[in-house]
Amino acid sequence: MKVTKFGVKFSVMSKFLTQISLILTLHCGNAIANESKLSLNASMPSFSPFSSFDENKTCKATISELLTRILTKSNIRFNLVNYPYARILHSLETGTLDSALIFKNTSISQSVEYIGPVSKSEVIILSSAQNSINSYQALSKLRAIAVIRNAHFINKFDNDKTLNKVNVDSYKQAMTMLKFNHVDAIIGSRVGLEYAMQQLEMKQELLSNAFILGTKEWWLHLSKKSPYLKYKNEISLAIKHFYKDDLVYQLYKSQLSKCLAKSNTIQ
Repeated sequence: MKVTKFGVKFSVMSKFLTQISLILTLHCGNAIANESKLSLNASMPSFSPFSSFDENKTCKATISELLTRILTKSNIRFNLVNYPYARILHSLETGTLDSALIFKNTSISQSVEYIGPVSKSEVIILSSAQNSINSYQALSKLRAIAVIRNAHFINKFDNDKTLNKVNVDSYKQAMTMLKFNHVDAIIGSRVGLEYAMQQLEMKQELLSNAFILGTKEWWLHLSKKSPYLKYKNEISLAIKHFYKDDLVYQLYKSQLSKCLAKSNTIQ
């Protein structure tokens, strides 16, 4: 049978296109398979009572439990990781961390998408009896105020350069410093400070005399460099499903009771 030049060219082109199609199919298949193996890495404040409770390290605490509920509802495979607060912010900027559930932090606004709010928490100033605080202006008389490193609370306080702020890595560290008069006061969420007081067996009267600075919202921070950015809508719907003003405090109380019960059973 006579084969024309056109027929030869067509046969070669057909084989070439078939090979390209096969390569693309394999590439897409591998990409889908690899994506299915990926897990969204999510972080939270790495200290108690947000990531875990000291009494039971394997039991999910306040924010780790809330993240689990949100991401499970979103049908996303995930992995919870504990990073120090400063590392959370840096990792969200570089994309080495996909997401974090923390107080809304505007210092990284160019690097993240904010999804939420998820809940709210009271921000309070806790001080010793001899340094009672009943107004913002009274903060200026304090020798030192303990602050979680790189955390954002209330704009007025965050931007106030006249106050002497001492960086700490956890509320327990801050409360210990207050107990031994190394600082005059602590700023923080009621949940975190209440738990730290319980840990150190300090008098709860300190809480009743706390100065309420305001409320702060918890937002999920999703890195703009994360491959999971495309699931923003799914995460947003899950957050709307769970939202309550006092959800964080409710979870703190319920998870603490559950985790302590498990701890006592193990013992």
